[in-house]
Amino acid sequence: MKIFLSTFFLIIIANFSLLSQEVADTDKYLYYPEPFNNWKYVNSVGITIGKLPKFIVDDQINQVPMLFYHGRFGLPFNFSINGIIHTNVLTNHISAGASWHFSIDKFSFSVGDNMAYWFGFAYFDYFNSSIYGWINYPTIAIGYDFGELRATLKNEAALMFHLSKSIGDIEVLTQKDQIVNVSSSLILEQPLWNENVFMLGVKLNYTRYYYQSWLAYTTNQVWLFIPEFLVGFII
Repeated sequence: MKIFLSTFFLIIIANFSLLSQEVADTDKYLYYPEPFNNWKYVNSVGITIGKLPKFIVDDQINQVPMLFYHGRFGLPFNFSINGIIHTNVLTNHISAGASWHFSIDKFSFSVGDNMAYWFGFAYFDYFNSSIYGWINYPTIAIGYDFGELRATLKNEAALMFHLSKSIGDIEVLTQKDQIVNVSSSLILEQPLWNENVFMLGVKLNYTRYYYQSWLAYTTNQVWLFIPEFLVGFII
């Protein structure tokens, strides 16, 4: 964790120093909330990883990074649609939604909403467990154009519409209509070479149910702080 944080801030400093240098021209930014041209499509791949509290994972569950694929498609009147897939096989999260964007000088803004279906399964010897749920994510974002570097601050809430967890054929947990998470993310996007864009982000979750921890079988319902990190490329 300390190595990751150190790397994160070193790259931030390095990115600002690159502003005065010539890099490949590109308009391929994904998280930066500026309006897209009609029918423009941008996609990215990468990994995210969250730091779970030890009393939740109890040192028995290894935190596995989530691979992701994220795409955004521009529509008329400054709208866009997007879809994101997160997976590490045991846990899978698929979301899609729409947003509206506008820019003022070097600032860009967006408001949007995503709906997600997520599911997990763990079928091992003497262990048969599964889970699924629906989550709604209303989102607002503000971005600033530093030149080649684009920075985005995204604020998001998570409303769990439905959650169902089973062991074998027995349903052991059901939840409905609860706010389970609020978060703020800082995401940096910097062109590197051949129109490839490097993405680096940190997401600060204040949560009482972190879906990636479902295998821990915790009954804890207190609000917790969980940091999450993102590294990826726009391709």
